[in-house]
Parts: sequence; structure tokens; C-alpha cells
Amino acid sequence: MTPATTTTTMKIDSKSTPLLNFCTFNARSLLDAGQLADFEDQAARINFDVIGLAEVRRRGTARLDLSSGYSLFYSGESDQSRNGVGFYMSQNWTARVLEFVPVSSRIASVLLDLDSRKTIRLVQVYAPTTAYDDDVIESFYEDLDGAIRGSSTATHTIIMGDFNAKVGQQIEEERATGQFGRGERNERGQMLVDFCEARRIVIGNTLFKKGSRRKWTWRSANGETLNEIDFVLSSHREIFTDVSVLKKFTTGSDHRLVRATITVQGSQTRWHQLARWRAPRKPVIRRLNPAIYRYAIEDFMRSNASEDNELDDQYGAIVNTIRDAAQIASEELRTATKITEETRQLLKKRQELKKTGKM
Repeated sequence: MTPATTTTTMKIDSKSTPLLNFCTFNARSLLDAGQLADFEDQAARINFDVIGLAEVRRRGTARLDLSSGYSLFYSGESDQSRNGVGFYMSQNWTARVLEFVPVSSRIASVLLDLDSRKTIRLVQVYAPTTAYDDDVIESFYEDLDGAIRGSSTATHTIIMGDFNAKVGQQIEEERATGQFGRGERNERGQMLVDFCEARRIVIGNTLFKKGSRRKWTWRSANGETLNEIDFVLSSHREIFTDVSVLKKFTTGSDHRLVRATITVQGSQTRWHQLARWRAPRKPVIRRLNPAIYRYAIEDFMRSNASEDNELDDQYGAIVNTIRDAAQIASEELRTATKITEETRQLLKKRQELKKTGKM
């Protein structure tokens, strides 16, 4: 069938309307400290507000406050390190979390306060792959439906994640898709479209025209298969201003990060304050070098041993010398960076190998 040719053109005045960037990324694993540090290193290079995560692979449910000033909310299996979803955000956004709802190891949501009148609920998912039976995927969509219905208190809802489904091109009068889908639709893709159609949800990726290299979100191990299976959805089509794939976000995952830029009418000042937030600078820690300090004190004693000064003058001189000696003998205590230079070089080497197709 011929895809529909109608499309919606939205005019956005960026000067008066604040923009928010919500991302989704299948990390493949954030289980150990090295993987988490690698992810944070890449996240520091992009513009984002919240990143939804799939395959976190951490056990249980928790909020992890990191030394970088960011927080990781996650929901995983209780007894094994598989699946897992979560959210990564700054301290300012963490302070605006009204609730975090861990539905399962495949679905979690977070309700964020935007201003006194508006909230937004982000729902992050990791759908079962095609290796699972239909009853498993049906159970997943039942849980997702419950998570969406539970978000009725939010003024806006974003559903995002790895759906392991190929939506493909728009078919006739579908409202759930735009005219810029990629590839052919598979059975799981049809299930996703049917789910969205029944709930008047639109798949944001399909609304914007992009080059073929900026559409795919997953690559097979041999590099021959490129599919678009990670999506950002919402029941409010008008809030999307862009949905893009960031090809330079590389952590070793076979997925690419998807970033949705949205606009919601509200308090511009408070959102700009969020956008300008940066991780706080760590205080400088100093330590006293005892050898230098002792030498400075002894030098003072030798130079002033023969002087016959008043007691008050001697006391003042001693205080000043102790202060000056301490300043001279103090040295900055360097703290270890999140990623050592050796590790950084290994990461750079891995990225080069990926570009040449040797990895």
C-alpha cells in the first residue's frame, strides 16, 4: 500500500519556548564501575536533560547518587544481572522527581515536576526480543498499558526505549506513525503500532525526515544489518520538535542513543535554570608536607634566636611564621579522575576499531 503523504509542520519559536532533551539508550550493561564511568564520559559530551536506559543489568531497585553530581534510578531483576531499566539525570532534575515507579525489570517510570501546573512522566522500556514467545510480549504490553494509565496525573507522558520492533513505513491512514519510518515492518512492529493506534500515541522517530545514516538505532555484530528499533512515543504529537540519533555517542553498545527534543508551554525561567546546571566543582583538598614545614619553622628559630624583642612582638612573629610556613608547605592533593588516561586511550582505540569495522 502507498504510504500517506500528509504531514504536520510545526513552527517553534525557540526564543520564547524552552526546549527539553529526553534521550533513550540501550547501554547493554552498566553493571560495573568501568562501564558506568565510560557512559558518564560520553554523556558529558552531549546536551540532555534525562537519559532513559535499557539493559542496565543491575540487581534490585535503587537510586544511586554518583560522585559526578548525577543520579541513576534503576529497576532490575532481584536475583540475576539481566534486563533492567533506569534513568540518569542531574541533581536539579533529581530534586524534581515526584515519584519513581519500578514496574518490572523491563518497565519503569519517573514523574517530574516542571512547574506549579505541569508535570511530565517518562516511561522507559526494554521490550522482549523476538526470541521470546508472543505471550511474553503480550504480558509486556499489558504492563506498559498499566504504566501509562497510571500516569493520568501527569500533564504529559513520554514513552521511550528499546522496543525490539521494526515499525517501518507508514501504512495508509495510520495516526501512530509519520511518513518517515525506516525499512520494513515486522510482526512485533505491527504490535507496537496497534498498541499506539488504540491509545492515540504517536511514534516520534517517524515524524522527522533524516538521512538513512541517522535513522538506524541498532547494528548487528557483523555490521551488515541496521535496524530502527529504539523509539520515543507520546500522545501529544505537537510537543515534538525533533527526534535524532546521535552517532557519536559510543560506549561499546550495539545501539545508538536517540534524543527527542520537545517543547511544553510552561515556566521558561525555571527550565533555563535546569539547562544551565553543571556538576559542582569539587573543593581543592590540600595536605601539609611535614619536611618542608619543619624546615620553615627551624629556619625562623635560627634567624630570630639572637633578637631581643618584646614578648608581644615575638608572639606575633611566631604566629605569622607558622601561617606562612603552613602556606609554603601545603600542596594540592590530586584526586583520581573517573577514567584514567590509560583507560581513556583504550576507549579511544576501541572507537577507532569500530570505525574501521575491525570490532
